[in-house]
Amino acid sequence: MATYREHDVLLELLRREQSQLLESITQLGVGDSRLPLDEVGSRLRSLAAAEHEVLYPAFARVTLRPEAQRLLDDCRGHRTLQLDALAQLVRTRTTNRLWKIRALQLRELVQHHAEQQEAGLVPVLRSQLPRALYRSLAMAFAARHAQYLHEAPRVAAAGGATV
Repeated sequence: MATYREHDVLLELLRREQSQLLESITQLGVGDSRLPLDEVGSRLRSLAAAEHEVLYPAFARVTLRPEAQRLLDDCRGHRTLQLDALAQLVRTRTTNRLWKIRALQLRELVQHHAEQQEAGLVPVLRSQLPRALYRSLAMAFAARHAQYLHEAPRVAAAGGATV
């Protein structure tokens, strides 16, 4: 008898968003000016905010083993490192040889974070939350992420901080 595996909306959402962010950063690293640094910043800040407001609080509802708690703490810290790396990149001229190095460092930080979420964090939530709550978490994450992405261009146009 074949077993049916439910589509993991949260995991697919995280994979898609992280993949788009990684692609944007890769384009920066090779000097593709069609993808502005503002887009990378908006995507990164949006993911960080949605994680902080929706994803990470969900872990208070589950029992975490010590290694999962360390991984959660690491993931929180890695987003902070990514935002710091983005700030360094913003302050670097594109003609400076450090530009590509810093873009690649940012990409590596984002890639590592995505791998930790996929392999360690999301499976904990999926296995311990009731199915309906897990799906609602995915929808709340998607909504919050979309809201931040939608608001980012307006904030930048109004002269707000971009990093």
